Amino acid sequence: MKPLCRARLVRMRLRLTQEEFAKRYGIPLSALRDWEQYRTEPDQAAKSYIEAIEAFPDGIAEALRKRRQPAPA
Repeated sequence: MKPLCRARLVRMRLRLTQEEFAKRYGIPLSALRDWEQYRTEPDQAAKSYIEAIEAFPDGIAEALRKRRQPAPA
């Protein structure tokens, strides 16, 4: 039996669906699904990003949310 992939463990701890997790953290849904189904493995940058999400889920989500907002005119 394979251990759960880290991305899935983090997503499950946050109680998010694949769609919610992918949208919240700007990860392509297809990539997340491939990782969770062991079709592909995240590259080193993605692994580091998942570790950061695990450590600071709200801070990263907030930073991304602010970045996505249009700048005031």
